[in-house]
Amino acid sequence: MLAQRLRWLTQPGGIAPAIVGLGAALVALLVWALVVFGKYGGNPTGLARIGDQLPLSPRWAAGLAFTALRPGAASGRWLLAAGTVVGGVGDDYCRLWNWLGTGPMSFPVPILLIAFNRPANTIRVLDALRPLQPVQIFVAADGPRKDNQNDVVRCADVRRIFAEQIDWPCQVQTRFNSVNLGCRKGVEQAIDWFFSEVEEGIILEDDVVPTQNFFFYCQELLDRYRFDQRVGSISGNCFLPKGVKIDESYYFSMYTHCWGWATWKRAWRCYDKDMLQWIDFRNCGWVEMLAGKAAADYWRQLIDQVYLNVVDTWDLVWLYSCWKSGFLTCVASVELIENIGFGLDATHTIDEVSPLDVPGILAFPLRHPSVWQSRRDFDSHTMKTHYHLFWAKKFSRKFRKLMRIIRGQLGHV
Repeated sequence: MLAQRLRWLTQPGGIAPAIVGLGAALVALLVWALVVFGKYGGNPTGLARIGDQLPLSPRWAAGLAFTALRPGAASGRWLLAAGTVVGGVGDDYCRLWNWLGTGPMSFPVPILLIAFNRPANTIRVLDALRPLQPVQIFVAADGPRKDNQNDVVRCADVRRIFAEQIDWPCQVQTRFNSVNLGCRKGVEQAIDWFFSEVEEGIILEDDVVPTQNFFFYCQELLDRYRFDQRVGSISGNCFLPKGVKIDESYYFSMYTHCWGWATWKRAWRCYDKDMLQWIDFRNCGWVEMLAGKAAADYWRQLIDQVYLNVVDTWDLVWLYSCWKSGFLTCVASVELIENIGFGLDATHTIDEVSPLDVPGILAFPLRHPSVWQSRRDFDSHTMKTHYHLFWAKKFSRKFRKLMRIIRGQLGHV
């Protein structure tokens, strides 16, 4: 009888595994509290340095407790349920597991990769994904331009790279265009396809290399604002003035900033692909009210060119669609993206140097803005330093690019 009772105490579902699990949970919560105190309580300890690198929240305590139990145990099931009530086990536990170096990570948020004809860039983007080992990847690649044999070769190289270098267990879906659809239709159709399969996700083009922080930042905000109709997208870019620091981890902006971003199907549904409401929106005075006459004149001229099919791009249509829908964008307070798409291969970003700052580290847990409105001071700075390029300066950029191309061709003669 005594032996039978001892077996019951130690078997799955018994008291001993439950005690071990609860003990692990308490220890994990204590460590979490010490880390947070180290980060925000002015305690310059080793735990503070750990907290600066690891995205921690109380949720992973339940994950540790569950792991201490045998899989399938009754006590394990109730601990898992308790962890779910606290806020979800899996995501933060994966972060801890990967950080400890005890096993591969499986990042749960779907990711769309949009590519064209830049093999070297594609490799760098995949290198950024490999430590996370996302479980669901969508690859959309545009086709070669007409009568461009160089595109044929390079597009084939890009597709081969995706086949060979996504070398971790995951679900990969591909959409490879046989012809070139261009910077507007190609991207529009890629994102339409993505959101026909998922409800939310991260979108990366082949010229942006994210930091690891970027993915956890997007993951948390996708969850936080999933049903909030005031937020339309999440950007990993930072356009704060030089030397300016804010207490919050991000701020709200009227600008979408799509060099590494995330959004939801419910927001993408508002994308006005045919720009049917542009003329009415352009004349309603909303942009003047929010950003001033100079900014409104600038955006009217630029978006008019897209409307008239003079400029082939999708991001200005998305910007206007977000304005029309009243969406704000979460913009990071630290640069989380390296844009490697500047140079002769670029279609629009033809400068030799990216305007983005050197990527930094975003501290966790995230600190959220307390005021629900766009930061006009930061948006005004972004307009002056990043967007407000007069036509003469644009012509100068195009002329410099043409001269570089001519010099390059002459060098091969």
